[in-house]
Amino acid sequence: LDGFGTPRNVAIAGGDIFFTVGSKLGRLTVSQQVALYAFPGETGWRQVESTPLAVDLDGGVWVGFGGVQGFIARFDPRDETWESLRIDNLQPIGLALAADGELWFTDFGHSQIGRVTSDREIARWDSSREPIRHSC
Repeated sequence: LDGFGTPRNVAIAGGDIFFTVGSKLGRLTVSQQVALYAFPGETGWRQVESTPLAVDLDGGVWVGFGGVQGFIARFDPRDETWESLRIDNLQPIGLALAADGELWFTDFGHSQIGRVTSDREIARWDSSREPIRHSC
C-alpha cells in the first residue's frame, strides 16, 4: 500500500478484509489480492482522517466520513457499488449495526448519537434527549 497512506480501521465481510486508507476503501480478498475503491462524495475531512467501518447482515460495508457535508455510505462487495447518504455537517467517528439492521453512529463535532433506519431515515439525539429528525 506504499503511496496510499496508512491503513486504518478494519472489518471482515464474506471472508474479505476491508480497511480504510487515505480516501479509499481497501479490500484484501481471500486470494490475497488488494483492491482500492474511492469513497463516494467529497469532503475535506475524510481525506486525512480515518473513517469508521461496520458490516451489515448482507455483507455490505458501511463507512462514515464527515465535514461541511458528511456522508454515511454502504459499499456492496458483490457488485462493487456505493449507496451514499448525506448527513449534514456531522463527523461520524463510530458505527455499529443493531440486530434489526439499523445502523447507529456517534458524531464527533456535535456530540450526538444517530441512527439510520432500514428505510434510510436518519434520527439524531443530543443532550436534550429529544430526537432531531432528518431525512436523506
